[in-house]
Amino acid sequence: MLKRLLKTAIIAVVVFTSSAAFSATTEKMSPAQVVRAFYSRYISKQIEVFEKNSDPIRGMTRQEALRYMTNEAALYLPLDHPGPPDPNYEIPEGQIDHNYFLKSQDYSEQWATSIYTKVLLVDNDEGIAIVKTTLGEEGYMRSKLIVILVKPGRVWKIDKVLAYPSFDI
Repeated sequence: MLKRLLKTAIIAVVVFTSSAAFSATTEKMSPAQVVRAFYSRYISKQIEVFEKNSDPIRGMTRQEALRYMTNEAALYLPLDHPGPPDPNYEIPEGQIDHNYFLKSQDYSEQWATSIYTKVLLVDNDEGIAIVKTTLGEEGYMRSKLIVILVKPGRVWKIDKVLAYPSFDI
């Protein structure tokens, strides 16, 4: 009984200090750092799940993602449930049939380490930032995004992801 109580206390301390440490580090992250940290983790999880022959779109859990994004953005995450996807599932009208955060139906493994950001706007008074993000190297499969972040407290969080328009004139 004492061992069990001690074990529970140790787990509680570890969980509290690790979440407090994470919060402290995310408070110090710039919008560009939040974007790079999220995409590195998100794509790495996609690769990890795919290599285990699981459904590749269910890599990052909602709880994990909420470290980097708002509740509204997390609504675009696939459901966190075990097992294969429902073969009878149809995409509801108005929803997209690609990965919301990648703006692509596929991804490249190099995207986990080839994340380039350019801050277009940071307004600390209004708590909004816009970061142009490119996943991938020139000459390979790439995804260009506009990531909009908000600062609801002391931490920047991803709120929306848009495809970066490219024009060939």
